[in-house]
Amino acid sequence: MTDRAARLKALHAGARALGLDDEARRDLMARVTGRRSARDMTDAQLGAVLAEYDRLRGGRPRQAGGRRGFKPAANPLARKVHAQWGELCRRGAIAHAASAADRRQALRAWCARQLQPGADVLLDPDLLDDTSLRKLVEALKKWIARLDRAAADDAAADDGEAG
Repeated sequence: MTDRAARLKALHAGARALGLDDEARRDLMARVTGRRSARDMTDAQLGAVLAEYDRLRGGRPRQAGGRRGFKPAANPLARKVHAQWGELCRRGAIAHAASAADRRQALRAWCARQLQPGADVLLDPDLLDDTSLRKLVEALKKWIARLDRAAADDAAADDGEAG
């Protein structure tokens, strides 16, 4: 296998390891290199995308044949968004979020609706800047607070009926 073929293979494997779908992977490549197709990139551009994958992983090198699964975001605000989203999923506030892929897809769609209303895009919180992430954290806090108030109101109504 040539070095270029190995880099192309690593690029696609790295995207899977980060949980990026095809569109998110292409968006990341365009952000880093200005090109949406790996075949159009130079070897240096492929290396830049792989370096960005490592940065998103928190500087941890790629695992060779290791355990796949959850990889925490490098940015603490992105981790907070994921944690709050997970809380909403556990509470049943997110419909059709049976699998991890479904939850991630729903989160990307929600992020896009919050940050770019009307645009037909998906935004991955792992790829957003701190300003955007702060907006998402605040919106999620408000959502969770509404759920808490609704649960408290329901409990108070149940206590009133029981007495």
